[in-house]
Amino acid sequence: MLSIRFFRYKLQEAQMTTQNVHEELQFDYFSQNYYQFQEDFYQFSNLPQPLMVMEDDILLHMASRQVTYFKLSKTKSLDKKDHYFHFTVSRPDQANRLCIYHYQGQTEDINQ
Repeated sequence: MLSIRFFRYKLQEAQMTTQNVHEELQFDYFSQNYYQFQEDFYQFSNLPQPLMVMEDDILLHMASRQVTYFKLSKTKSLDKKDHYFHFTVSRPDQANRLCIYHYQGQTEDINQ
């Protein structure tokens, strides 16, 4: 798991833009964790946009705020409850700048 210090360094090293998000920040696409993330998100989301349209924004949000979760607000959820989607972050040895976000699960409380 990567430290907050690493994220600060990464953000100072290169300004994150939507243009280079895919080169530096990714979900663990094609894994069971990612498929579970999609299922969980669609189970609770009341947003008109598909998840794939928001992925870069979600990754940029988590990296720029140096957190490993994002919140689906109760105003945007089907059950009118807040939902937190939690991730861990890894950095492959061979990748110079790539951070991969691995889905860990969803909670209704940030502290769970």
